[in-house]
Amino acid sequence: MWFSKLLATPTSQEANCSMTGILALPPESAKQRCGEIYITYLQSLRDAAQLLNSIWTAHSNTHLVCTSDQHLLLHSLPEQLQSSLHNTLSTHAHRSFFWRIEGKKGSCNFHELLNECIRLRLPTGSQVSIVIGEQTFGSNLGPKLRTILKQWQLWAAKYKLGVNLLIHGDHQHLRPALMGNNDLIAGMSSLQRLSDQYFHYNIHYWRTSHTVIADHEYPIRLDEHGNLTVDNQRAKPSSNRDSKDQTLSLIHI
Repeated sequence: MWFSKLLATPTSQEANCSMTGILALPPESAKQRCGEIYITYLQSLRDAAQLLNSIWTAHSNTHLVCTSDQHLLLHSLPEQLQSSLHNTLSTHAHRSFFWRIEGKKGSCNFHELLNECIRLRLPTGSQVSIVIGEQTFGSNLGPKLRTILKQWQLWAAKYKLGVNLLIHGDHQHLRPALMGNNDLIAGMSSLQRLSDQYFHYNIHYWRTSHTVIADHEYPIRLDEHGNLTVDNQRAKPSSNRDSKDQTLSLIHI
């Protein structure tokens, strides 16, 4: 077994597993439903750790699965945020799982990761953030990817899990491949770092119970506590699309 054993007790089922980690988003753009998979693309492990810190601040009952070891994750952050995230993970150590290098050469692949997540036996209704590098998906982005994604989606649906995949690295080829399977993924977004303090957040599409949100953009800043929040002073109307009749097959990035 490559992850430590889960010690948490079961939680009650919830209709919504909101855990985008970005404060002050409009409710429909922040809501994540249990039993669904969501993806956020990030440029680096540092950015993934930054978002993870915000997620844990807003939703301390979430679980973490990370294919990098704890040292790499924490030391990708500035010293102040290292301490904040370390304290959070230490407080909730029974819900934090990191990849074990011993006895396993190289990193896991997307299918192996699912098998290990299943073995964790997360409580029904849980929220889980999964931090992975784009290399986890390998080079096979065709039919095999869809088969594995379907297995992930069935796992999330069976246990009413809100699964948030935080994928860091080069998404040039991966993102179009995943977009082609948007019927299995409830929402897809990107967080791009502009500077130490400012980011750009793009919702490529976001499926709600009533509609599909697409092409929403938000300027993001770090607040005084190091959390990601919408920067209303820089916010400008964007050419967004909402449509109850819109189908995901028509969305392109």
